[in-house]
Amino acid sequence: MMPHRRSVERGDESPREVTAATDEIGGRRHLVIADLTRDEAWLSMPESEASMLAEWR
Repeated sequence: MMPHRRSVERGDESPREVTAATDEIGGRRHLVIADLTRDEAWLSMPESEASMLAEWR
């Protein structure tokens, strides 16, 4: 997967549906965040490196 950066146009107000889930990638648990309304719009990180919600408060 190649990283891509593209800013969303200011006038682009189409509805988005973003979700998060955990999945096993390469034998390790990962947190995956994806925009379900766009192809290839997702990111992942090892679950051990993700912050807990309580840590953000």
